[in-house]
Formats: sequence, C-alpha cells, structure tokens
Amino acid sequence: MKIIDDTVFEALKQFRATCDSQQEMADKLGLSRGQISRILNRRTVSFENQTWARISPLIEPYIKMGESCLPCSSCPKKDVCILQALFDNILSIPPENREAWYRELNEYVLRNRAKYMEINK
Repeated sequence: MKIIDDTVFEALKQFRATCDSQQEMADKLGLSRGQISRILNRRTVSFENQTWARISPLIEPYIKMGESCLPCSSCPKKDVCILQALFDNILSIPPENREAWYRELNEYVLRNRAKYMEINK
C-alpha cells in the first residue's frame, strides 16, 4: 500500500493542473473519474501497490524537492533526496557524539551560508 501523504498529494494536484479535466487525468492514470475525485478531495488515503507502480512514473516528475519537502519514508524520491541522506548521516553519528557534531555543523553553516544566499538572486 502507498500512502497518499502531503508530498504525493501535491504532486497529484500538479499533475491534475496539466490535464484539461479530471476525466483526462483519470484516462492518463488508468483510474476512474470517481477515483480521481476521491483522491483530489482526500477521501482516498492510499493506493494499492500495483496501482502505485503503474502511475508513479507519471506522478514522480511533479514531486517537489527542497526545503518545503519533508523527509518521508513513503516519498517516491526518498532514495535520491539529499535532505533524507543528510538526516540519515546525522543519525549515523553515535548519540554521545552528536552534540559536538551539531556545534561543528552549525559553525560550518554560519560561516558558509552567505555564499549560498546569493546564488539565485
């Protein structure tokens, strides 16, 4: 079962925006229009595994990455999410060493963040 979390729901809404109608979305995904309506109204909370396997290649391009994307074990891009990798790396530090590591990481971020603040301006 694939949970329709906020990340997947937003991707579904973005996919819907590319379609002229719910019927077109249903046709592209191989679902009924009623299913699409229930999904978009959040009355459906999951997909069967085989359904998700079939539709995920169409939905994944709309998965948002970045600071608004929270690491989520059900996110289809979990394996390539740099934020998820960062959290996994943090949690690999032994608990007794994390405080010192957090301090060092924070110092690094504070020293280097200015150069990244200007990248997209």
